Amino acid sequence: DGDVLAEIARNDSDKYVRGDAVGKISDGDVLAEIARNDSDKYVRRIAVEMISDGDVLAEIARNDSDSSLRRTAVEMISDGDVLAEIAMNDSNKYVRMAAAEKIRYDAFFDILSNNCFDGEISPEVDDDVLAEIAKNDSDWKTRVEAIRCIANQDILLDIAKNNPNEEIGHVALEMIDDDVLADSVVNDYSWDFCSQAIRFISDDDVLADIARNYSIDDFRRIAVGGISDLDLLVDIARNNSENYVRMDAVKKISDEDILVDILRNDRAWNVREAALKNISDTNTLQKMILENFGYFSVDSYSAF
Repeated sequence: DGDVLAEIARNDSDKYVRGDAVGKISDGDVLAEIARNDSDKYVRRIAVEMISDGDVLAEIARNDSDSSLRRTAVEMISDGDVLAEIAMNDSNKYVRMAAAEKIRYDAFFDILSNNCFDGEISPEVDDDVLAEIAKNDSDWKTRVEAIRCIANQDILLDIAKNNPNEEIGHVALEMIDDDVLADSVVNDYSWDFCSQAIRFISDDDVLADIARNYSIDDFRRIAVGGISDLDLLVDIARNNSENYVRMDAVKKISDEDILVDILRNDRAWNVREAALKNISDTNTLQKMILENFGYFSVDSYSAF
């Protein structure tokens, strides 16, 4: 009988007896009453887990004194606005993380996006809400969860520029398109940001364009370090105007015919030395040392 179960659930002195009665109740109003008012979180949790009313769950998630019970309620909420509020405002980081996770997987689930987690389908959530969490939450794991679901490139750039040497900034850089990163590097001369941004570009053509055209040599060298395409490396090794950029490209080349050509034709000693050091064939190496005898320092020859 529902009335009897409700009476036991409200008044029995043993929490386990009350909990057992609660588990058999189907009346939502009674369950809500117990979830709000029972003195023991064990009983309240049983009630919360049986509630389907979103407003009641939101009330528990906002107001219950026990953080683990607030988290339980959060995990049952699907209202994106409520989740966003809790993700930004709850005093407990694990409750905030649970809310951020729910935003990621459940809120707005009818709108799918490929912008999170390397192409896995994830819900597209309100980027302004996520940005607020990403920038201001006190727990870095919660911030990371938010960043990984932001699609807006301008927001991601802002996070990356303000946290260039922190994991938060690196997560944002991972989410930014290569072309956007390249454009931002061209228009920003901050060492911390640009040096990190270039390292997160994976497109060889984009990196080669930076290596050829950027005005700051150190950034051009960082770009060369990320290039794997041999044709691009050879072009930079032969034609770049800055000898240290050419040198860095030569260091990544193993084709000995190309190395010999560079060794014979490049005008800069450091570029020729880099080519010499990458030659592994003994006969070719000896021939090149003889051809260049006196060109390098004694210390340079000692490396061979």
